[in-house]
Amino acid sequence: MRQQRHSISINIRAVLLAMVLFSPCLSAQTYLEREVAPAEIDRERWESAKEGLSYPTPENRQRREADEQSQSKKGGGEREGPQPELSPAPEPWVSGDTAALLLRIFFWIIIAVVIAVLLRYLLGLKRPPKNTRIERGLSSGIDLEAIEEDLPEAQLEDFLQQAINNKQFSLAVRLYYLVLLQGLTNKKMVSWQKDKTNNQYVQELGGTPLQQDFRSVTLLFERVWYGDQALDEAAFERITPRFQAFAQRIQDLKPDYAQ
Repeated sequence: MRQQRHSISINIRAVLLAMVLFSPCLSAQTYLEREVAPAEIDRERWESAKEGLSYPTPENRQRREADEQSQSKKGGGEREGPQPELSPAPEPWVSGDTAALLLRIFFWIIIAVVIAVLLRYLLGLKRPPKNTRIERGLSSGIDLEAIEEDLPEAQLEDFLQQAINNKQFSLAVRLYYLVLLQGLTNKKMVSWQKDKTNNQYVQELGGTPLQQDFRSVTLLFERVWYGDQALDEAAFERITPRFQAFAQRIQDLKPDYAQ
């Protein structure tokens, strides 16, 4: 009896399981086999729902553009003007490599100028500044400019004595130095040119026994003539023998040193 009840319970469970498994399949097949009927649409509700809606169709776009053009002609609306085109940024007039090259060239030009100035000074190409003492010579009636224009033929002794008598001792030293240059020119030791510097004449005496002493006399003359201190009679008498001694050496010079 107990076994029979157990068997009936199992059969009932099997039937229920089969119903659960096969019922979806039956429902899906029934849905697929059912004839689909179109649903009825309420036309009034549809027209009311779509009222005021705008669809982006070609006809709507053309109609909207025509309306905008019409409003623009009548002045009833504002249209956005065309946006200005942005011009491209101007290109630099030189590239980075060209700018670096120009800076390098400019640097070497500065170096060359500095070297040229140094060489000009060392070689005696720099002329000494003009001094107001030339005007003092003119005030005494002695025209140094005219004397230097024709130095080899100038009568310097007369002008020298005139400066000493007038107690213009700085001018007298200037004339003493011109006496030395005149003697060296006449001995063919130097080539006189008005625009030359004193250092150039010193260099022309290179290789002769006169160069060192002439350099010393030249420095003495430049301190007196271009200096700011006035030369008194006592100081003039102390330095005069040096100019006179060198002038005598030129007079006694042997022709072997003539150029």
